[in-house]
Amino acid sequence: MKRIIEALLSHYERGTLSRRDLVKALALGAVPAGLAGRRSASVQESTRQDGVLRGININHVNLQNSDLGRAVDFYRELFSLPPKREVPGRPYALDLADGLSFLSVPQREPSGDIDHFCVGVEDFEPERVASAIREAGLDNDLRVGRDSVSVRDPDGISVQISWPDWGG
Repeated sequence: MKRIIEALLSHYERGTLSRRDLVKALALGAVPAGLAGRRSASVQESTRQDGVLRGININHVNLQNSDLGRAVDFYRELFSLPPKREVPGRPYALDLADGLSFLSVPQREPSGDIDHFCVGVEDFEPERVASAIREAGLDNDLRVGRDSVSVRDPDGISVQISWPDWGG
């Protein structure tokens, strides 16, 4: 999954993939937890399990926009989403059908940016996750919170890590 996300982001940054297509690909790549057991045995066997953490889903993608109403209308229409959900002290959320993933749509500048994305990981515990990231030498701008951990990838993209069902 990490390689797929990196490839998508690389295409987006080079201008060969539109923001809309990137968001669609990320949203479609979030496998609902209930469907995970339905994958074929060959897919399950080929899944790499020797990394630092085991990513379960794209919990959310934070999409900065210049007009909240326009962004909400666009994503609701595109993905048949329910009305926006207010998250106290945080941006609005548009929940995806899997019940775990959502699009976060803060109205702020610069618009058109993917501020960060969050991956839900198996057995999330902030201090354990932070320790594993440090031990692997992947602790670029590591930040540990009570309900999430964040780190920057080699290109400076903020990657948030939390529970697969973290609600914002």
